[in-house]
Amino acid sequence: MNFDYDEEQQLLADSVRRFIRRDYDFESRKKIVASAEGWSEKAWGTFAEMGLLGLPFSPDYGGFGGGAVDLMSVMEMFGEALVVEPYLATVGLGAQFVARAGTAAQKNRILPQVVEGKLKMAFAQTEKDARYNLAQVAATARKAGSSPVTWRTVRPSTATVSSWRAERSAWITSRMRERAAMGERKVSISSSDATMAWPR
Repeated sequence: MNFDYDEEQQLLADSVRRFIRRDYDFESRKKIVASAEGWSEKAWGTFAEMGLLGLPFSPDYGGFGGGAVDLMSVMEMFGEALVVEPYLATVGLGAQFVARAGTAAQKNRILPQVVEGKLKMAFAQTEKDARYNLAQVAATARKAGSSPVTWRTVRPSTATVSSWRAERSAWITSRMRERAAMGERKVSISSSDATMAWPR
């Protein structure tokens, strides 16, 4: 398998490198990390403007239809710069689950918002103290209002891929089980006020 960048991928990597040198140098990153949010909304907006948030997603949702190597060219630059924004959690994991396994309605609702930079995601894949026991699910979510796709956590767990904070976020859970009699779902999720956009 050939992982060498083609001309377009190299141009993309060079573009990201220029942004990092100009706007995300060590001192800039230090200020971002020390800020109350711990990441930069301005940088996230720039990622959206550069098309980085839509890179691997279908043009049907505003993306560019790129593949793994396209994403790799961005992730390589982000890794070098120690970028703290939730790119991997949102573009590399959360939205990928929606793109690959979501319903048509979920894709239409979630992916364009990710591409535009309006929605950030996190993947809640483990439970506190569960170690490697995938059957141990302690977090509980209840329906929020009448929407069949919106749930709020009642008793959250703590382990996610990303620990950033955001006012508007979608959470992806890897497993859940029904408690129909109580109208609850047991989920692997980690924020007491998160809105979950992935019930099955």
